[in-house]
Amino acid sequence: MNILFMAGVSAIVIKLLAYFLFNKNNENLEFLQKHMPLLIMVVLVFYLYKDLEYAKLSSLSYVIAGFSALIIQILFKKSYFSIITATIIFYILKEIIFKV
Repeated sequence: MNILFMAGVSAIVIKLLAYFLFNKNNENLEFLQKHMPLLIMVVLVFYLYKDLEYAKLSSLSYVIAGFSALIIQILFKKSYFSIITATIIFYILKEIIFKV
């Protein structure tokens, strides 16, 4: 019961905080809209490298795919395109080139 209460309170606080932060000042919202896709891509790529065993040759496919996702995101600024392209690069590297 206590956990449900805290979850409800935290959800309300988060929504109210977002309302008060972005209601009057649109500069913050425009900044987030401009930079959030790249930030999400950086978080996803670093999460990919968290438990990676770098001593294995098959880890090279993860590294190449992760950096290709970041480079494609920086160049084209299209999140879905960079995710799909990096996934295709990863599977090509993993299944064809670095089949270990």
